[in-house]
Amino acid sequence: MSARRGFPLVRPLVLALVLLLLPLAAAAVAAAPANAGLVVWHTGYSFDGRADSFMDIASGPGGAIYCAGFTKGTEESSTLLLAKYVDNGLTVDLAWTKTFTKTGVAGSRATQVAVDRAGNVIVAGTVGVAPPASARGRDVVVIKYSPAGVRKWRTFYAGPGGRDDYVTGLGLDRSGNAYVSATSQGVHTGFDFATVKVRKRGGRAWVQRYSGPSGRDETAGIAVLPSGDCFVSGSSANGSHTRAVTIRYSAAGAFRWRATYSTDVGGVNVGAVNLMGSSAVIVGGSMWNGNAEGNDLVFLKYRASNGSRMWRHAVGNGEMYDESIAAMDTDASGALYAAGSTHDENFGATHGFTAGMTAAGGELWTDELWVDLASNDAGLQATDADAAGDSAAGGWAQTVLAGNDFAVRYRSHLGSAASWDFTTGGLVIGDDVCRAVLVDGAVTYAAGELYDGAATGTDAALFKLSH
Repeated sequence: MSARRGFPLVRPLVLALVLLLLPLAAAAVAAAPANAGLVVWHTGYSFDGRADSFMDIASGPGGAIYCAGFTKGTEESSTLLLAKYVDNGLTVDLAWTKTFTKTGVAGSRATQVAVDRAGNVIVAGTVGVAPPASARGRDVVVIKYSPAGVRKWRTFYAGPGGRDDYVTGLGLDRSGNAYVSATSQGVHTGFDFATVKVRKRGGRAWVQRYSGPSGRDETAGIAVLPSGDCFVSGSSANGSHTRAVTIRYSAAGAFRWRATYSTDVGGVNVGAVNLMGSSAVIVGGSMWNGNAEGNDLVFLKYRASNGSRMWRHAVGNGEMYDESIAAMDTDASGALYAAGSTHDENFGATHGFTAGMTAAGGELWTDELWVDLASNDAGLQATDADAAGDSAAGGWAQTVLAGNDFAVRYRSHLGSAASWDFTTGGLVIGDDVCRAVLVDGAVTYAAGELYDGAATGTDAALFKLSH
């Protein structure tokens, strides 16, 4: 179990309680590494009293950090937001912000962002509002901006069912073409896999759809080779259970192969997909472990050339614990890092959960994230790793004093002595969440939202944390 080792921002409303607990807090800080998640700088974006959030993050040339998300958010509407920051080392500048809405449509959000080799920025997200707020649902949108913030093009995709379509992943090939995975309503088929290629100059090159046998197929993400061949993976219903389905398409949209993994009892649910170099693809998810209310993480490695399975490995945290993957990444060696959650039957709580695996399928480590008390809830939903194997996971952690706080867990390839947790919150007690992390050498960037009270609502937040 982890102790709280970050340096939280103290809210005025709980200052009196903090003073009462100073002896305990001092002991926790004294046990922390001297460089434990120190904030180099913190910035953000706030428009008014409605919600603002950064949902994804990417880096570009010249110290550029791009944050994509939404602003002016309500249940019925929002505006897509892209912000460019320039990291100057100890300070940060906001270079520009761009917003987007589709004429006549209430609501737009960005959930994915990527930067091509020329420094152009591609964002993917949705226009429209998710059911039940809207019967029409959402459509996919992909937009390209220059490094200066000039919009070069935008394109949309609406599934044949005319209902809800939403993005789950974005990748680029070496030429700058964009590949998007989505879950999309079909005609009499329920939700289907949808894979969309958008040319670097705009406009759709092709769309491929997959519909399984039982009417609900949900993508988890996409992985793209430099050549443009791509792998989309997700969960596909088969009767009362779900299967892990992974499909490879060529750069021209031709079907290459499909790999399916299932069990005789229980279901397999996919949470993420990543490349291991150019020769293999790794799929991460969860499956029933044979015990009541128990799921373990499952990792499936496939040969990229033909889809044959190279190995399968399950990772659990105990018989009655229920684990799931929300995000996954790999380093230069092919080792993989997964983030998600585990349900602790002993305390009736959900904790953050991380796991590391070698490229050969060997278990490196598993770890839980919770703060203050084991009966407090926490969850992790984003992860990133650099080439050396330093990784970070982002999410939220419930605290004794301040509700749900923005949380980051950093794990150094040097081991636990150089690793740390960071938690912080807004000015007022509320929900604070880290939604995206980016590990870059000696620092981690963490993006999401902080609740700062009725005057400004939930504000988009970006932190630079030193290792």
